[in-house]
This record gives sequence, C-alpha cells and structure tokens, in this order.
Amino acid sequence: MPLPPGPALPRAVQTFAYATRPQSFVPWCAQRYGVPYTLRLVGQTMVIVADPEHVRMVISGQDKRLTMSRYNHIVDPIVGRLSLLVTDGQRHAHHRRMLLEPFRRAKVLSYGPDMADIAARHLSGLAPGVTVSAYEAFEKISLEVILRIVLGVRDAAQVVEARAALEPVVSVNPLILMFPALQRDLGPWSPGGRFRRDRERLDAFLFKHIATRRAAVEAGDPPTDVLGQLILAEDEDGRLSDQALRDELMTLIFTGHETTAAGLSWTLGWLVRSPEALARLVEELDALGPDVSLETLDAAPWLDAVCKEALRMSPVFPGIPREVVEPIRIGDYTLPEGTQIVATAALSHRMPGSFDAPDTFDPAHFLDRKYSREVYYPFGGGPRMCLGWAFGVSQMKLVLARALANFTFAASDGRWPNARWRHVTMVPHQGGPVRVVGRRTPPAASPLEQHASA
Repeated sequence: MPLPPGPALPRAVQTFAYATRPQSFVPWCAQRYGVPYTLRLVGQTMVIVADPEHVRMVISGQDKRLTMSRYNHIVDPIVGRLSLLVTDGQRHAHHRRMLLEPFRRAKVLSYGPDMADIAARHLSGLAPGVTVSAYEAFEKISLEVILRIVLGVRDAAQVVEARAALEPVVSVNPLILMFPALQRDLGPWSPGGRFRRDRERLDAFLFKHIATRRAAVEAGDPPTDVLGQLILAEDEDGRLSDQALRDELMTLIFTGHETTAAGLSWTLGWLVRSPEALARLVEELDALGPDVSLETLDAAPWLDAVCKEALRMSPVFPGIPREVVEPIRIGDYTLPEGTQIVATAALSHRMPGSFDAPDTFDPAHFLDRKYSREVYYPFGGGPRMCLGWAFGVSQMKLVLARALANFTFAASDGRWPNARWRHVTMVPHQGGPVRVVGRRTPPAASPLEQHASA
C-alpha cells in the first residue's frame, strides 16, 4: 500500500515550509489531506498522526516496531552520546530511573524558595511602559533556575561565568546541528570552528564544576542541588561517570530552560489576549496573598488550568517522533522501515472529538476534567516522557504568579505571533512581545476593571 496522502511539493519546499511556518503548514496539510498524512522532507519521510489510537502506539514505548528516532541524534554535539535524549533500551531505562529521583514532588517543592528568589530579582528589572520579549525575559529566569537548582551554582561571579560558557552553545544555529558538514572545524571564523571552541570552553567549565561538586559532596556537603544528588546516585551499574554527569546536565540545561521559557511566553501571550481569563487568574492569585509559594499554589485551580490550556493551544513540543524498524500498519497504510512517524500534539490538542471549541483558548477545558495521554500530551508520554515536566510546570506557575502579582501586562499589538523552531521547541516569533503597562499594588478596584483599563 502507498503511504498516506500528502503535499506533492518538492522535498526542499516542504522542508522550508515545515521549518519556517510549522504553525500554519501542519494544520493546512491536515485540512487538505486528512490525518494521517505524509510529509516528504529533505532526507526523511514523515507520517503525521494525531488519532488517539495511533498516538498511543507512538508514545507508549510498547511497540517494538518503533524505536527512538535517528533524528534525536542531531543534538549529540550538544548533549553528548550518553545523554538520556539519545540512548535507548536498558541504558536509557537505568539512567532515567536515576535522573527521576531529584524531580519527585517533594524534591520539587524544596526548590520553590530558590525559584521564587530568582524570579523576584529578575522581574524587578521590568520597566513600565516598555515592550519586552516575553521569551527573553523568562529565559533569563529559567536559565538561572537551572544553574542554581540543577548545577548548584550560587556564587554571583560563577553564575556570570556559567552563563558566558553556556549561552553560545545552547543558542547555536540549528542548521549546524542539522547538517554535520557545517560542524567541520575550518578555522576560528568558520561556524564549525566557533562551535567547537564554544563547546570546549563549556566542557572545561562543566568538568571543573563536576569535580569540585563531587569533592564537596563526598566530603559531606548536603546534596541539595540535582548535580549533588546525581553524584551520589547508584544503580546496578554503579555511579555515573563524570562524562555521564556532563551529558545528563547538558540534557537538563538544553531541554529544561528553553521549554519552560517557551511555555511561560505562550501562556502570558494567551492571557493578555483573554482579558476575562486573566482577570479571573489575578483575582485567584490576589486571594492567596503577596508571597505565594509552590505549596500555596496548590490552591489555585484556575492557574493550573491556564497553564494546561496554554500548553494545549501552543505545545512547546509540537511532535513526538519515532522511527519504524519493522513495517507497521497505521489505519489503511503500511509504513516501511525507515519511515518517521510523528505523534503531533499541535493537531491532537485541537481535535473536535476531544475538546469543546478546540480552537478557543478556554482554561475551563481543564477544570474538573482530565484527559488521557493519547489526547493531551504536551510532555510526550511513555518511557520517553519529559522527566522534568513537574519541575517545569511548577516553575511556570510560580514565575507567572509572581509576574502577575507585581505588574499588569497587555498585548503589544493585536496580532498573534507566529511560532518558530528553536532547536527542538516551539517559541513565539520575536519572543512573543508584551507591553509592561505598570506596577501593581493590592487593587482597590476589581482585577477585571484594573486590567480592562490597560
């Protein structure tokens, strides 16, 4: 049987459309060809699925005819070959169990004071009357949260050093990752040469920091940071080597701070265009008092629903890829070995059979209702589900609560920003500009009146 239908455009054109206009190209294809459909990109053939039955097959990890996509390996140059992102089988299972421990709920709650301190310091620099990139503002917070809580970097000078080492690597042009030829070192001014030297500088910092932290932890320093906990972690294969620690730290840095910053920027973007939802959230947060914590935010169901709805409408991981290693049947089609099959949250999350008014931002979708992981999967699912999802969502809630407690925001214009790729995540074009209207004090008027006047 042939593959599902799809656009007949040249591979280069389809690749360009998928890379530059995913927010419009993916649903356009679904409307024109139905789901599943086939995209023929440069170097790969991709079958897009969104039906719950097909999504379950992709993300459950139970079907041995599907394996980790070969395209996970494009991030090898950043995260390393021992990273959870690029390993499979027993090694993946062992490392995942070890890495999960620092992200259990009790541990995440213990990180709350550090998250709040970092958020308050960065948010205090926002200036009323100025339009800012939401992504850039939240990325600064998220990266420092990772540095302090994951790496255990607290000294101000060391934070500056770590940022300087990290930023050139984590912000590398995705084309360098996609095309290995661009990674060749042709001298200090070549893209590959710059990337290699940036990575060497980062590795020097990380290995030095790991050695220092290992010595401190083994001498009795409390392992309150994730790195300290991983240094002491053991499984049947023993403890993690310095190289394994380096690779897993880069995995947490690379995937953790970008996704949280993207989720926050999409959430604020939806809120400033949804005045009633925003007013209800401000009212809920005001009732909790000025110094909210992760524990008190458990009493904020509308905040929880707002974050979930923003990730439904604008998933930061728009697709979960797997590779076919044995022919597999999807509906009326048999996919041959080597085909990429992608469970596409950007389509699943807007299926009329799963959500009422699926194209409308309405946090009420998540009040007193839960959805199966085949219907709603912003963090993937199965054995490759994002292990830091609770950490990321907790940070989203706390940072958003602190931002709305201290400032009023408005859309910078009436246009909704297009989505663009940033490595493996989807972020708003130009960072999702928002206008900082002013600082807040405990409102004398109702939150609805205060924000409506903005």
